[in-house]
Amino acid sequence: YMSAHFVFQITITKTYNDNALFDDLRNLFTKAGAKNENVTFIFTDAEVKSEGFLEYVNSFLATGDIVGLFAKDQKDGMAGDT
Repeated sequence: YMSAHFVFQITITKTYNDNALFDDLRNLFTKAGAKNENVTFIFTDAEVKSEGFLEYVNSFLATGDIVGLFAKDQKDGMAGDT
């Protein structure tokens, strides 16, 4: 079952920040949602570069959304594409 999934794990670098995390998450959400692909996101304690990373993941797990991840026009465009 898992072999059919796209597996992604972030790679922490000196310059990896909230914006880079948002870019990675946008790509994953687009794959999983708009493109309807099976996606597995691996996130371990080694990838926690700032406390904000945990807040974003917690927000997603609790509400299914990350505030500010997509602009309203991007959401509207994706909704129109489906």
